[in-house]
Parts: sequence; structure tokens; C-alpha cells
Amino acid sequence: MEANLSPSKKRKQLVLDLVATLIVLLLALLVVLPIWWIFRSSLMSTAKLNEYPPSFIPHEWLWANYSKALETFEYWRYFRNTFSIIIPAVTFGTVTAIFCGYAFARLRFRGKKLIFNICVGTILLPAWLPCFLCTWYGPRDWGWGIPTGR
Repeated sequence: MEANLSPSKKRKQLVLDLVATLIVLLLALLVVLPIWWIFRSSLMSTAKLNEYPPSFIPHEWLWANYSKALETFEYWRYFRNTFSIIIPAVTFGTVTAIFCGYAFARLRFRGKKLIFNICVGTILLPAWLPCFLCTWYGPRDWGWGIPTGR
């Protein structure tokens, strides 16, 4: 289809492609920048973290910070707690989604739209449930994967 375009349309298409590429690169940078910032912060000393203006690349890479973190916090306990919640939740959610997806795609029944809307609405439940628990009961160590320091 590009063979039939006039030179002005080709130029316009090239400019649009360039602008779209720049927008995608900018959005990718917005996604990668916080990840880089956390990674570089994990390799810096506390004194260097509190300096102003902050350095974008650490002058000294402190890989020992990771071993200190494993010794300071009960990392493996938090890891086990997290996965004791994640594995059953993901397994149950996937199996349920398979059955529900099949039923909504292939079967006709009364109240199908209402039940579908309820299912879609419950997708929001995992996002607000921890917020609700911490707001209602206060922050504490539930024995789950979210350490709160208590």
C-alpha cells in the first residue's frame, strides 16, 4: 500500500511514525526510570541516598547491601508467607477463570449479564482488600506477605 502513496503522504507517514516511536520511547523511559532508581538506591549507602542533588549513577556500588538486608530482616519468612498466599490464590483464580470464561462464552442462561458484571466487579477486590484491612484494623503483621514492622 505504501507504493501507491505520493511523496508528501510518505513524508507525513514517516513523521507520524517518528512521533509515535518517540512517544513509545518516552513512555518506556517512564516505566524503566523508577525501576532503575530503586535498583541504584539499593546499591548506595544511606549517606549517599540523602545527598542533594542525588546522583543518577552511584559512584560506589555496594553489593553487600543485599546480604545485609537478608541478615537484618526475616526475608525468608516474608517470602514463605507471600508464596503461601500467592500459589493458592493464582491457582484458584486461574481455574475459576477458565470455568467462568467457558460458561460465559458458550452457555446461555438467565442473569448472565448480571453475573458477568459481578465477576468483573470482583476483579477490584484484591486491590482494595488490604487497604480496607489496614484502615479498619490498623497496620499490623498479619502473618501474611506484607511486613509492617510490628
